[in-house]
Amino acid sequence: MKYVPQGKLAQWRKEHTPPADPVSGQPIANPAVDHDHGTGMIRGVLDSEINAWEGRIYNAHKKLSPRVKALTYPDMLQALVGYLKRKETPFLHPTGAIQLYKRFGRMKKDEQIEILEGLRQAGKKVTTEEILACANSKERVALYRKLLMIDRYGE
Repeated sequence: MKYVPQGKLAQWRKEHTPPADPVSGQPIANPAVDHDHGTGMIRGVLDSEINAWEGRIYNAHKKLSPRVKALTYPDMLQALVGYLKRKETPFLHPTGAIQLYKRFGRMKKDEQIEILEGLRQAGKKVTTEEILACANSKERVALYRKLLMIDRYGE
């Protein structure tokens, strides 16, 4: 184990900065020396934005109950990655629906029409004429929202 004193940290960072951030794969705009808060050991150099993001995740992990954090921090992150990569269910969450139609409302007219046409081609009960009859974004959002809500769970 070798100690890197504060006065030598900038030199160490310069010598060990990779060409790309190991997490994001993007060029490093502002290099930061990352360390394990449990052991104090340097892990490497990350972009400062990624380093701060990892720190927030680590701090959130520390706040979990002992029952939940039975796995180590890296093991929980690995399990989370596996969970996030799973195939989604075919069920749309109410908050997810709101997020979708708000995002849809911010799109340009041609993008909205393209999405509505895609829904029509995917089997939603709407005609091209109904899509083109929408006079404005508000009407296209209402149609989009209606099409999202057609197939309801438990009905």
